[in-house]
Amino acid sequence: MSLPARVTTLVIAFLAVVAGGIFVAFHYIGAQPPWEDYTSYAHNGQVDVTLMTTAQTTITDKPDWVTYFIRNPSTGQFVHTTYFKVPADTKVNITVLGYDGCTPLRNPLWGKVAGVTGNVEHVSFFNGKTATPGREQRPVRDVPVRG
Repeated sequence: MSLPARVTTLVIAFLAVVAGGIFVAFHYIGAQPPWEDYTSYAHNGQVDVTLMTTAQTTITDKPDWVTYFIRNPSTGQFVHTTYFKVPADTKVNITVLGYDGCTPLRNPLWGKVAGVTGNVEHVSFFNGKTATPGREQRPVRDVPVRG
């Protein structure tokens, strides 16, 4: 085989390896979970979103780690993701079904309210006590970490 043919073969093989590496990086490492779109389910300036945490699951490669789900608004089925989309300037009523046990938060930063107007959320279910419908909800800036 001549020198130009060997160089061409080497360049093509190198480019194939680089393309394979880029494919793996984007397809597996950079893959994002699905989004649940609640845009069409918003009415009168508000939307209801249901999230669920569970301590054990068979859908991940770490069955004893806490995992998170969002209820698909059209099917009612829970989808393994934490991404959802709501319209801008919409009040989001979130129901969290917490089945991950009674362990405290691992990092107090995770208990801080962020990304909402005034960094305050209004809670009607807190510390195992359900608020009576119609009663004023408690404003909360962070969830206390208990150990």
